[in-house]
Amino acid sequence: MGDVWQAQDTVLGRDVAVKIPLPALLHDAGFAARFHTEARVLAALSHPGIVSVYDYGQTDDPRTAFLVMELITGRPLSELLD
Repeated sequence: MGDVWQAQDTVLGRDVAVKIPLPALLHDAGFAARFHTEARVLAALSHPGIVSVYDYGQTDDPRTAFLVMELITGRPLSELLD
């Protein structure tokens, strides 16, 4: 559905995760609205088992949106399931 990248928040000086959905998915207005809703819902939650959301944004091109989240380091879930 997209990519998650490790990035540096240069304003606050911290590592973050940036979730970027595939541009083709954002052509679907329903998906774009759900992605924005996901950002608002996650930002309203606070729990040790849920990643914190720091920001949501969209570029001038409506096919590019992103979600900035707390970076969680460690082993991938797929590795633990094996």
